[in-house]
Amino acid sequence: MKLDIIVAYPAGNTTIFVITPVSRILYKNVAENLLSIERYHAEQVAFIIPAPESKSSDGRIEMAGLEFCGNATRSFGLILAKQKLLRGKQEFSLEISGTKEPLDVSVDTYSGEASVSLPLPLSTETLSPDDFPLLKDSSMVKMDGITHIIVKDIPAEMETFDNIKEYIMKNEQLPALGVMFYDSVKDLMTPIVHVPSIDMTYFENSCGSGTAAFACAAALADKKTNSYKKKVSQPGGEITATVTKKEDTIESVEISGPVRIGPVISLDIKV
Repeated sequence: MKLDIIVAYPAGNTTIFVITPVSRILYKNVAENLLSIERYHAEQVAFIIPAPESKSSDGRIEMAGLEFCGNATRSFGLILAKQKLLRGKQEFSLEISGTKEPLDVSVDTYSGEASVSLPLPLSTETLSPDDFPLLKDSSMVKMDGITHIIVKDIPAEMETFDNIKEYIMKNEQLPALGVMFYDSVKDLMTPIVHVPSIDMTYFENSCGSGTAAFACAAALADKKTNSYKKKVSQPGGEITATVTKKEDTIESVEISGPVRIGPVISLDIKV
């Protein structure tokens, strides 16, 4: 299969965008092939859809597992600006799998900055299960297309992630699960994300929606302020999250940061 692709680099969360139309039934096979190409060191694959579902949106992408991804969304804004030969600051309304409504994306082609206003969390709760002490005083943030667990000062290890995944998903079918391991001494968050539909699990260099989930949990825990902003350091770089709230209700969530966009590449893969 001949494909045209673009590789984007949002805070190390390297994403391959497939420009060539691909049937959904081939998403998993195509993604596996692209992710196996060592020179890209990619962590996820997004498919650009020729015709968005909403006439009011400027474009649509679908992740390989039809999950949601904030980093891919804001990267797509810069790709779209490049495709349309636009310069400077631009605004787009973009669709992505895992969400019901288009999202507002702002980009600056000169600085390479891109931000996205994310859907509000469906719920945020503190976990302290008696039968699973590993999650004592952790937070669970449910979002469109993905659920995140934020744990503090526990080493980011795959065995730990697998135990948390088994516990959380034994009673829930989730489109994607992320565990954000936050080291309070280093002020560093390490994301691990699992997408069941394509059976893939990754130590990610950064996670946009995980950054937002971390900030939402922190904002709700801080009773003294209605505006919370934090630059969240992750293995591959930094993403800034901004959360506004009124009392104990979150009113807006945004993530932002630089994204590098590569050229169009043509290649052949076997599916």
